[in-house]
Amino acid sequence: MSHAWPVAGNYSVNITAVTCTNSVTKISLVEIHDVVEGVPPQNLAVKPDVDRRAAAPDHSVTTFIQAYSPRQKTCTVDYGDSSSSPDVFAQLTDPIFSVERPHRYPGLGCYAVSLTCENSFGSSSETAVAVGAEPGSRYQNHAKGRDLVIPMAGADGSVGDVVVNVDGTNVTERVRISRTHVTIGQVLLEATGEHRVTFKTAQGLTFLERVVNVETPISSVLLTVDKHATQVNQSVELVVSVMKGDNLFVNLSYGDGNSELFFVESTPFRQTRRYTYSSLGKYTARLKVANALGVGEVLRVVSVERPIRRVSMTVTNVKLLGQPTTFTFNVDPTLTPAMPISVRLDFDDETEETVTLGVMKPVATPLVHTHTYAKSALSSSSLYFEA
Repeated sequence: MSHAWPVAGNYSVNITAVTCTNSVTKISLVEIHDVVEGVPPQNLAVKPDVDRRAAAPDHSVTTFIQAYSPRQKTCTVDYGDSSSSPDVFAQLTDPIFSVERPHRYPGLGCYAVSLTCENSFGSSSETAVAVGAEPGSRYQNHAKGRDLVIPMAGADGSVGDVVVNVDGTNVTERVRISRTHVTIGQVLLEATGEHRVTFKTAQGLTFLERVVNVETPISSVLLTVDKHATQVNQSVELVVSVMKGDNLFVNLSYGDGNSELFFVESTPFRQTRRYTYSSLGKYTARLKVANALGVGEVLRVVSVERPIRRVSMTVTNVKLLGQPTTFTFNVDPTLTPAMPISVRLDFDDETEETVTLGVMKPVATPLVHTHTYAKSALSSSSLYFEA
């Protein structure tokens, strides 16, 4: 049985099967296209849509593709980016070609998608605009006093249009849009703190939403110590200063297991601390300043020592030139291994030498140094000690 409809459209066909005892009716939907034989493929459709699945990766779309031709045809989909080859569907024999294809773009932006189908009578094409979007909302830290530059393809009207919204207001001034980037002027993000930035298409599709946290980068972090050598139970003055930065977490560690942590909202900032070490040794004071944009760090070494009380020196004389003379020093035994001894020696032969003597040992031991004289003489050596 056959039937010809005079006009293209959608029709409902009632099919009833009758027996002697009962009958069954089924409704079938029929879509009639106004197609003329001997023409290229018709009724082409290409409809890219943002992939809205929760687990969808960035810049993903799903494209619905459709074409009609009673003859064998080949259809090609070019997604408008250089990162992938076109999809080619060859030797299609079904009159209606319909498929959904996922595609991931290399970045944020608007891309021109084209569908081209051809048969023995010629080719037809259809175009659309796909949007590579960022799903969800993102958090971004940004330096105060700088333009916010967001890479985005084809948003300058060459492919699509973008509507920029900052803190709930659509903005055009102080916004520059090129084929590759959207630049939001620093004036629009002048206030320290969080700003909401969204991009929409002219049709109202939101394809970027970011919370931009604006802060001043950290610079000129200083830690000064009034004296780099001190004694037990004598205080040391440490001065902390930061010239630039917002929302700072400041950690001052004294190097002996004790530290202070405090928050500074804005700069310039300066604070003085006096600290007393309870044990001998060398301590590394560390100042660490951090905010969302980075970290600044400064180290200073403080040596906690005892003063030198008693020093004696013995000299081993030599009888031949070229043989070294040995100088042996006995230093106050209260000195600890944490305090190497610096000695400046005047050998009375127009030469001087500064050496560091001593090693890390649990008990005081004699300190030895040698010197070779170039000529015979009766010399008087002088020495100066520094702890």
